[in-house]
Amino acid sequence: MNEAAMKDSRAHQALRRRSFLQPLFWLAGIAAVALLLAYEHSLVSPRDLTRLNAAFFTMNGVIATVFLAFVAADLWLRS
Repeated sequence: MNEAAMKDSRAHQALRRRSFLQPLFWLAGIAAVALLLAYEHSLVSPRDLTRLNAAFFTMNGVIATVFLAFVAADLWLRS
């Protein structure tokens, strides 16, 4: 096998590895955000609103940061 064909073969293998991992990051990001949203909603009940600030200000910041991390990982894998 000549050198150009070997480079093409290695590039193809790397691309296949990345395309296999990409949905894993996407699914992990969706799962993480869903779990954080469920936790956020469990913090507040109609009878107890003392943790309202923690639920809707702090947790939204955490969710945004986690979502950003997974989007950045997905974009990095696509490049």
